[in-house]
Amino acid sequence: MMMTNHRHALRLLPALLMMLLLGACASQETPEQVILDPALSGIVQIESHRESREGDLLRVKVTGRNTLDRVLLMNYQFDWLDEDGQKVDSVMAGKTRFSADRLRYFTLDGIAPSPEVVDYRLYIEERDR
Repeated sequence: MMMTNHRHALRLLPALLMMLLLGACASQETPEQVILDPALSGIVQIESHRESREGDLLRVKVTGRNTLDRVLLMNYQFDWLDEDGQKVDSVMAGKTRFSADRLRYFTLDGIAPSPEVVDYRLYIEERDR
């Protein structure tokens, strides 16, 4: 009887391991600071985001992945926020164009315009061809 339970458990082990692996992959969530255009949902995956300091300035690196087998043309825009959640003006304000090669990773890098910045929002949208 004991031997049968072990065999049954061993047969289930690969399926359990696969469920754990898939669950770990699926748990990657877009950070709340990154706002993807709904048209990019399921097409662009945010893989990581890292915040650091360069002197007194907040630096943000966001890595994403284009899951389509075609080049994506997109725009991104950083909105830099102070401790009250108010937008801090920047000379570099506005949308920046970029492309993401098919089935490839891309990195967006931004540095805050002043030491008052404590948070950010990164907007990513698809642009017309």
